[in-house]
Amino acid sequence: MRKKINIIILLITVAAFSCKKEHSKSDPGSPDNKAHTVTLTIDPSGFSQSIGNSNKLKVNSTVNPVDFRNYIDTLYINFNDKVYTFSTKNLTTINIPSQQLFPGTYKAFAMGGKKGLRFYVISVLDATYDGQWKDSFCANQSFTVTNSDLTVSLNLQRVNAALEVIIQDSIPKNASYITLALSKEYHYYLPKVNLVDQNVIDNASWVNKYTIADNLKEKPNFTIDQIVLNTIAPFNLTIIAYDASNRPLATKVINNVKLAVNQKAIFTGTLFGGATSNNTGSNFPVQVDTSWNSVPILKPF
Repeated sequence: MRKKINIIILLITVAAFSCKKEHSKSDPGSPDNKAHTVTLTIDPSGFSQSIGNSNKLKVNSTVNPVDFRNYIDTLYINFNDKVYTFSTKNLTTINIPSQQLFPGTYKAFAMGGKKGLRFYVISVLDATYDGQWKDSFCANQSFTVTNSDLTVSLNLQRVNAALEVIIQDSIPKNASYITLALSKEYHYYLPKVNLVDQNVIDNASWVNKYTIADNLKEKPNFTIDQIVLNTIAPFNLTIIAYDASNRPLATKVINNVKLAVNQKAIFTGTLFGGATSNNTGSNFPVQVDTSWNSVPILKPF
């Protein structure tokens, strides 16, 4: 009798262990000790809109497959600390080698931008340009491997804003160039955390110079477009027109400008006192119109 009882207890124990084992196998959330294939892809849906090359707002609808060269010149990808670089020559097809990863949590991030985008370290920790910041995109994502293969998609999104200034009165004949000065601008981005780097020493005021072509003089609506990374802190925007001898002709200051990521702030107004094309030459009446519209018009771009 005791022997039969022991056999029954043994059978119950084996059955319970088998059920527990089968339950563990069927639980999709339970990690195993095997390596699984992880594939990384780049989602280009954030490229649905872009800045054009002729000081005009250009809106693009994406097509599949997307030619990345229409939007960026360089793409850096960090996939579990393995770095891949794509340039204009090989941006037509983004092929990233898959990895065999054991259960755990990992990180992938990417950043793309225009020609001149560079990074301080091979792991792509600090991105910058030599000179003015240019239109750039970033994505980062943590992912967890459990007990099956996995596909991770990085959705690149624009990290900067744009600023547009439209001078509605005619540009005088003796005007040579116009500068836009931002009292606060950033120049470094951290793609690993998808944030502007606010701690770099040379984050400071920034001045850009725009030459006035002869065929645009004595005409209204001279337009300047500028990419701006600072979407964090308000800044003052100073607009100054100069002649060929670097003498200032007119100045305008717009205070407390605040930009937003993936938006364009458009400022319109007169810089030379509302003069028409009939007032030209060295006798051009230089007056600063203080009625500039200091409230930006925000338009997605």
